Amino acid sequence: MKNRFKKNEILRCFQSKMNENFEGYYDLDGNKIIVQGLLDDEDAEIKIVKPGLKVSFGIIKDLIRKSPYRVSDKFNNNGELDHCDYDYEVKFKQILLSKLFDRDLKYISSELENYRNKVFLPSKIVNDELQIGLYKRNSHEVLPYNFENSVVSVKMNDCLKFIVNILNEDLKFIKNSVKGIYLRGENCAFQAGILVSQLFSIDDRVLQKFINNGIDSLFAYLNDSGNSILVKDPYFFTEKDYSILKIKETDFKLRPESFFQLNSHIASKIVDKIKDYCRNLDFEIVYDLFAGVGFLSHFIEGSHRILFEITEGAFKYSKKDNTEFYYGDIDSTSISMNKNSLMIVDPPRKGVGDKCIDIIREFTPKHLIYLSCNPISLKNDLSKIDDLYDLVDITGFDMFPRTPHIETLTFLKRR
Repeated sequence: MKNRFKKNEILRCFQSKMNENFEGYYDLDGNKIIVQGLLDDEDAEIKIVKPGLKVSFGIIKDLIRKSPYRVSDKFNNNGELDHCDYDYEVKFKQILLSKLFDRDLKYISSELENYRNKVFLPSKIVNDELQIGLYKRNSHEVLPYNFENSVVSVKMNDCLKFIVNILNEDLKFIKNSVKGIYLRGENCAFQAGILVSQLFSIDDRVLQKFINNGIDSLFAYLNDSGNSILVKDPYFFTEKDYSILKIKETDFKLRPESFFQLNSHIASKIVDKIKDYCRNLDFEIVYDLFAGVGFLSHFIEGSHRILFEITEGAFKYSKKDNTEFYYGDIDSTSISMNKNSLMIVDPPRKGVGDKCIDIIREFTPKHLIYLSCNPISLKNDLSKIDDLYDLVDITGFDMFPRTPHIETLTFLKRR
């Protein structure tokens, strides 16, 4: 079979639609043409860049009829949604979730500036200078970073600029080994990590420059996992091995391996919702699976907590009162659970996994709270326990504004 369209072919298309990834597309006689940057119900002249038998890809050459919700003709190839109105984005996400779970539900919007408390930025060498940036959508190409990026604080941007400068000057001997920069923190205290292919040392003079620029915790790390965001076996140059994030007037000390919600504004809203769920509930124990530092269960007062986390060191600075800790993969966990309990799960995008589903089905905790960064895997997991639990509430949160990602919190009660 031949492709219907040819590469570089120009088409005039009408009445675009938009999928769950905020990708615009046209349906032409059974052939779908995906065009990044299109909004719902727009007419455009497009150029085919990758023809296929059933799915082709194009780019916008000219917008003929624009959506009233478009605020910019420019589309950011790093996947951001700055080209559409934010209220429209929130409404579209709310509709997507409502359709997926077949119920009308709330979707909580986010602050759009200074909300992000952590970044990882890949690096590259250009004209013998190290640069950092963001990955182009569906690509390993690194696009230059904008140091006026408003999703992080001015101070965080200043720290990133300082790190790039010092890697090109005092630490230029390692710049060809650098793969990316990790930075987490808020206000005037940050923890920085340098992803490298080979560990190195720095002298006290250079280390003091980091400290003077608000970076009071510094480490280097190697990573063979293929996921640069995950930190493993950090080598610290400073005595301090943690950063501090404040949620609801509570300081959380975080080692770099520790997972934590990157949007402090939305994290606070999620905590409020969990506290609402738990008000007047009767249970003896809280099981917190995929716990990170135990953030989601931290604010549940008066209950014994049992935390499970695969990342060693995540609990080093966690609240110890009335709490037990288990390290290791949930798939290898062997523990007898109290049925009169609340279970909280906050798994990675792939979902909780079959072993965790088996644990839920075997011990049937009285209440279940499931926080998900992937509504598709969430729906799949809930379908495996829907004979045992009623879905009491589901709420969407815009943890990642100006991106297609959706955070979803659900509360279930045993029948």
